[in-house]
Amino acid sequence: MRYPEHLPFLSRSAAIFRECFDPIVARSSHDLIPVMVYGSIVVSAGLLRIFGREVVELPIVAITREHQGKGYFQVLFSCTEKLLVSLNVEKIVLPAAEEVESIWTNKFGFTKMNDDRLSNYMREV
Repeated sequence: MRYPEHLPFLSRSAAIFRECFDPIVARSSHDLIPVMVYGSIVVSAGLLRIFGREVVELPIVAITREHQGKGYFQVLFSCTEKLLVSLNVEKIVLPAAEEVESIWTNKFGFTKMNDDRLSNYMREV
């Protein structure tokens, strides 16, 4: 790590993802979560996949159980959205599970995209 003082934050991010999701296993049989993040005083985390200016995907987000429902993710998402707008990103897409789809559409203003449209976005990047 280039900045050792960041290690506690990164390891907390990894713990949040472990708390909320099953391991994401690579072909090498290693869990990708600790590979992607490593750190402590973090209550909300998300991963972005950037496909250039046109499309950014937010494939996975998590909030510690003790902090869920308190607006911490809204703050993280708002900051992320402002950053992406400043970079002239046109679309943010996310693969939402059916049981949380209404949160994304009602609380964050996302609209459901049909599979063909999503495939076109992913092909273009």
